[in-house]
Amino acid sequence: MGTRSDVALAIKNEAFLSLSPKSKQTIHDWFGKPSDRDHDEGAVLFQTDSVKWYHECFQDLVELYSDLHELPDCESYLLIKACGDYPSDEDGDTGEWHENPFGIYKSVSVSIERW
Repeated sequence: MGTRSDVALAIKNEAFLSLSPKSKQTIHDWFGKPSDRDHDEGAVLFQTDSVKWYHECFQDLVELYSDLHELPDCESYLLIKACGDYPSDEDGDTGEWHENPFGIYKSVSVSIERW
């Protein structure tokens, strides 16, 4: 039970390396190994699906967000939380690297379904 989200973190290597060891461990615990690397941009993409990403409740996520917000350049990362229950919700999204080499972005769509 609970809301499940898909989460992606695109982050430049320099920014990733400047995170605390605890935040790096949190990323590893939640995402596992990187999904993709862009050697030209010196960046890495972490992605996970269908997780309970309660970033204001779980202490490890609270600390990760705090560490990300302390980075000197908010354009060095982009973290997106996409939730099917609330597709237009931007709570949990942080960072400003919108033209990242991985092309991640949040897309919202509405459709009419029949049962």
